[in-house]
Amino acid sequence: MIEKSEPERVPTPNASNMGVSVQRLTIGQSEVALPSKGVTAIVGGNNVGKSTVLRELVTRLSVDPGQDVTSRGRPVLVHDLRLETEGTADDVLAWLRETAHLTWNPVEVFVNSEGRGHMPPAQVVHFWTLGDRLGSLHEFMVHFSDPMSREGMLGPAEPRGDITNPPTHPLHRIGDDAKLFEEVNDICQEIFRVPLTLDRLSTNHTLRVGIPSVTAPPIDRVTAEYREALGTLPPIMSQGQGMKSLLGLLLPVVTATRPIIVIDEPEAFLHPPQAFDLGRILASMADDRGVQVILATHDRNLLAGLLDPGAPVSVVRLDRVGDDTSASQLAADDLATLWNDPVLRYSNVLDGVFHRLVVLAEADGDCRFYAAALDSMNRNDPLSAPPSEVLFVPSGGKDGMPKIARALGAVNVRVVASPDFDIFDDEAKLRRLVEAFGGRWADFADDYRVAISDLLPRSTGATCGDVLQAIQVQLEPVSSEPWTQERKEQLRPTLRTSQSGMSDLKRYGARAFRAGGAPRAAALLDKLAALGICPVREGELESLAPELGVSKGPAWLAAALKAGVHENEATKAHIGLLIQSAAVPG
Repeated sequence: MIEKSEPERVPTPNASNMGVSVQRLTIGQSEVALPSKGVTAIVGGNNVGKSTVLRELVTRLSVDPGQDVTSRGRPVLVHDLRLETEGTADDVLAWLRETAHLTWNPVEVFVNSEGRGHMPPAQVVHFWTLGDRLGSLHEFMVHFSDPMSREGMLGPAEPRGDITNPPTHPLHRIGDDAKLFEEVNDICQEIFRVPLTLDRLSTNHTLRVGIPSVTAPPIDRVTAEYREALGTLPPIMSQGQGMKSLLGLLLPVVTATRPIIVIDEPEAFLHPPQAFDLGRILASMADDRGVQVILATHDRNLLAGLLDPGAPVSVVRLDRVGDDTSASQLAADDLATLWNDPVLRYSNVLDGVFHRLVVLAEADGDCRFYAAALDSMNRNDPLSAPPSEVLFVPSGGKDGMPKIARALGAVNVRVVASPDFDIFDDEAKLRRLVEAFGGRWADFADDYRVAISDLLPRSTGATCGDVLQAIQVQLEPVSSEPWTQERKEQLRPTLRTSQSGMSDLKRYGARAFRAGGAPRAAALLDKLAALGICPVREGELESLAPELGVSKGPAWLAAALKAGVHENEATKAHIGLLIQSAAVPG
């Protein structure tokens, strides 16, 4: 008996199976991976190519399969793009039937929500099967927003000739779907604290700000009173640039169903709190709707808002040297780890991705003092990099420095650390910092252990010979100079003969190293500086002015700035070391 095989089952087309995202981008010589569901924020200084990357990305997506990409202009920065697609051609057709409009023109074609596309189903199947480009499909799957185009998204919009015609403007969409209007209205009330009303009575549809004082009658029973009340509300186009820019950006995003959203400078015209709210809304939309948002920004508040909901957010930083642009990436998981640290979350660490140099100090007061010192140095002798491009970030102590250094180093931000000198009191902490800066602890370990050997507890006290030798090392180079109180203070750690000298590190800094370890300590300090680690060689911030006579904390900072400590030689030497270290590749 011959068994009959069951016929192969053909899967039922399912719109939810369709998915498309940009998987990888090659920018210059660098390749970056983008989260398929979530946000990729492209950052960097002015004129590094952020907007160019977005434009070339959209252009590559829109080129028809098989067509030479240079037919749209030779790429400047985006040299390759890889798509990730999910679902069959039948799934895509099912998705288009739900999200677009099937009409006749003169044959059956799909039209998107703005009345563009005009793509026959057979062409959809052909493009999707090839899979390496979207071509005309990008009209249905990619939304691009830049500051110049957003205001036009708010209308006014001509009404459709026939109510059965498909919508060709976002205002048509919110007029057709009360839930979409309420979503836009809720956003406006949350950020600007004012409601919206959609005016369908004027010649062109438009949004007005506020609610009419007369209850809206049925659409076929419009009263003169309602018409008058509606006309007193100001149109959205009369509002400030911030409201128009934000709503012009979000209206097409809310009303469309595109899986890839590309936005240039979303924070344009927005105050910092509004930029934060916009970032939070965009990240929430990306997460809730499972879409991919790719944007370019130079605003820390927007970036903080993107991170607030916990959606996947990756940062790609562009840097340009001459005509060469490079891209480096902070992956979503690494950025989430950094952001979830409460000390760092409420610091200015995110600003680091927008600066050429970040200097890490243990506390906020240290940062403020160093910033004042840098400004003073720049006024007297302009530096190669202006102070505005240098950011001082408080790390919340030494333990926070490795985390920040790794995160900012991943996006190619030059980082320098300025811990107190007692970093040498803990080998494990120093090792973590060295490794976070890309160093091998094995290259530093011998120098470190020899340098501190004379500071470790000893079973016997120091001899007179030990003390004499230490004094000679300190004073012989300056034997012809006057004996001063400053020299006396410099010699004080040498004269200490307690069982352990490790406690002297923070108080006396490099002077705490005794005769036997001093040469190796000097070599160690030079190697650390070349890596980007510059401990305060006087010991701690307060040691830069021991004569000030004020204890630590805010009182010291105020007194130090008033006394001009930020302009003394010891401070200038330390700031100079930080800047010099920043110029040395680690």
